[in-house]
Amino acid sequence: MIMYAVIMAGGRGTRFWPRSREKKPKHLLDIISDKTIIQETVHRIKPLIMPENILIVTGQKHVHALMRQLPEIPSENIIIEPEGKNTAPCIGLAALHIGKRRR
Repeated sequence: MIMYAVIMAGGRGTRFWPRSREKKPKHLLDIISDKTIIQETVHRIKPLIMPENILIVTGQKHVHALMRQLPEIPSENIIIEPEGKNTAPCIGLAALHIGKRRR
């Protein structure tokens, strides 16, 4: 059995305003170390899940920043949400991608 991790990396940049903005939401900020929150998250789960099984769901605006910050994550594992609609649709989209891989 293959285990996957799904990281939800959406948002409008309002949680850490004024530091975060729409183009640079909290997961792209370095808050607690020299690594960004998304880098810290991937670093914590890499001992458990191989990078090729880590999926990141995000909006179109953040794809390139995530690819730059996470070169170990395959680009096809960065899933673009057609529209940010909160947790359930995000997880559903990731589940569809995982289901396609398992066929």
